Amino acid sequence: MSSRLWNATMKSILMLCLIYLRAAAAENVGDLRFAGNGAKSSAGRLEIFLGADYEWGTVSHGGFDQKSANVACRQLGYEGAKSFGLAKNSSFGVGDSWWTFLNDSRCTGDELHLLRCRWSAGPCARCDHSDDIAIECSTVALWTVPYEGQVRLIGPYPSKGVVEVYLKSEWGGVCSDNATFTETNSICRQLGYTNANGIDYGTYGGIIWINSYHCEESQECFTNCYHYSEIGKDWAQDCSARYLAVSCEFLSEGPVSTYSTNCQWDLSTNVTVTSSFLTTTLVLDPTTSSSLLPSSFPLTTTLVLDPTTSSSLLPS
Repeated sequence: MSSRLWNATMKSILMLCLIYLRAAAAENVGDLRFAGNGAKSSAGRLEIFLGADYEWGTVSHGGFDQKSANVACRQLGYEGAKSFGLAKNSSFGVGDSWWTFLNDSRCTGDELHLLRCRWSAGPCARCDHSDDIAIECSTVALWTVPYEGQVRLIGPYPSKGVVEVYLKSEWGGVCSDNATFTETNSICRQLGYTNANGIDYGTYGGIIWINSYHCEESQECFTNCYHYSEIGKDWAQDCSARYLAVSCEFLSEGPVSTYSTNCQWDLSTNVTVTSSFLTTTLVLDPTTSSSLLPSSFPLTTTLVLDPTTSSSLLPS
């Protein structure tokens, strides 16, 4: 190979690597960050990644209250907000971005994502940076006192990273071998996003709590999915240590409903405790067959039942 061809080939490979790395680190729609003079991970002028051109913009103080501040801090991984106010009255200063994206906040306080609140969606033509909001969050992480089945992402932004599930008093990973967007959508919804826009795997080491699983498109809690392997056993060796990594996004900038945040797992009784679903374990007789079940359905499985419906096939 000539030196010219070699150089051209290496340049192409380098460019592809740079493009990949940039894409891997890119922000997702609805991501939040703190900016300004002296900003840190828990405090600063609040900015959100939005707009037709996908860029950072500020958030207006119009309608912004303690509930809104709590939601923003929870999205960033903290328990809530200690204080909030106009950025111009703080050391963080006003923004220099082109847009103020959100105004007239109306949060209930239960949302997991700021875009789940009701807003006058931006860009806000009548807003200027004198209206920019700044927040100081509690320094206590949201997962300091986690619940069984809680999910978090370990990565560069709250919306992307390696998936971890809290079980048996310890955080552990999820095997990536049979993950599709149906499964990762459930993970993202449990975190307050609308869907997943990327699937990958990481190899950082540690326990893998979840191995074989399948989710339906409608499931909003990963704990409500069908889990075909023992929950709470370390599956790292069986999974070849391929830890599931996910990128989540929020597609709607307008009013949306709030998804259930009660996704707790009760391992002692093998029951998934949620606001609207129950689970039961059925052992199927292999000598019989049913057109209601796919041929690949396991003989022993955990089914998630909706108590608002009834069936003569199920005991009362």
